[in-house]
Amino acid sequence: MDEKSLQSVVALLVIIGLGVIVWQISRQPAQNDPLAEIPETQKAPDVIDYAYRVCEAADATGLLSAPCSVSGLNQAVEMSIDTSGPEAIKICQGMADVVVGQGVKFEPGWQIRIYSPFSNGKTIAVCPLG
Repeated sequence: MDEKSLQSVVALLVIIGLGVIVWQISRQPAQNDPLAEIPETQKAPDVIDYAYRVCEAADATGLLSAPCSVSGLNQAVEMSIDTSGPEAIKICQGMADVVVGQGVKFEPGWQIRIYSPFSNGKTIAVCPLG
């Protein structure tokens, strides 16, 4: 198997793994959720809660080169992955598809932003969540 095929297989496995993790996390409160003790009937998850859950799922893959972060101001879930631009685009779109497929509702403008540790702070992939 050549390196390009191997990268595609890894990207696919990341997306599948993320789907399983998002599915599991969506059924329990986020670890940093200050409202976790309030019964579900008294609260509704908001977009920031969902964003942190996406980050938890991405961090759980073990493939990020830095911890995932959420920017409410920029309406973004931001992560750094040591990968190429084309592979980052595949991973980004696959992640967004998994999140939307799980019924998670983000407001328009929210996006996943993927950086590389070598991109000097520039995104290598951006995908809409809302």
